[in-house]
Amino acid sequence: MSEIELTIMKTLWSTGFELTANEVLDMSGLDWTIPAVMTQLTRLQRKGYVICEKKKNNVYTPTISKSEYQLSQCDKLLGSLFDGSLSDMLDVLYENGVLSETELAELAEHIAGMRKGK
Repeated sequence: MSEIELTIMKTLWSTGFELTANEVLDMSGLDWTIPAVMTQLTRLQRKGYVICEKKKNNVYTPTISKSEYQLSQCDKLLGSLFDGSLSDMLDVLYENGVLSETELAELAEHIAGMRKGK
């Protein structure tokens, strides 16, 4: 999914209901024309990310939730760059200063909290 398509999807996900191309344009903050947004929505439809319902104005609804998309992208990233290893990814982030000691501590607390919740 391109960055512009992701912007459109985030707009659709944020509302929780179907939107017209005009509504997507208004709510997304994009400085685009309606035909340009409609082109992107058509691409998203062809890729299977949205459905278009023909009403007075076409309305678009996501076919995939934000969390489903995030999970698929995490799986793709981990699989392609880190051979499926989350530990390897965290090592790279830490060794290159992306994760601080504070963030590692927060991550450890978060993981402990997740374990308690099970």
